[in-house]
Amino acid sequence: MVVACVSVVVFVGLYGIGDPALLLIDPDAPAAERERATQMLGLDRPLWAQYLTFVTNALQGDLGRSYVFNEPSIGLILSRLPATLELALRSEEHTSELQSLAYLVCRLLLEK
Repeated sequence: MVVACVSVVVFVGLYGIGDPALLLIDPDAPAAERERATQMLGLDRPLWAQYLTFVTNALQGDLGRSYVFNEPSIGLILSRLPATLELALRSEEHTSELQSLAYLVCRLLLEK
């Protein structure tokens, strides 16, 4: 349920910052080229239809292509997963250390 809510917020949030086509297409491109790219990316379809396509593809393991690296997004995610997990685990270790330190400081302050 949380994943579904986050996906909706992020998907709709892209439109909150403006037209996604304007982020992907050169602003100096001719109107015909911008229109063609908008249709090719499916950005001319209703938002609900775009989201449905996104969810259907995601459930099949297709998270689309990276516009920056021009390769499947899932490959980029998986290639960065080890470093992400390492950071998450290390931050969890430090979080418990910081919590213990904060507890000790509070105890010392309360004893005075």
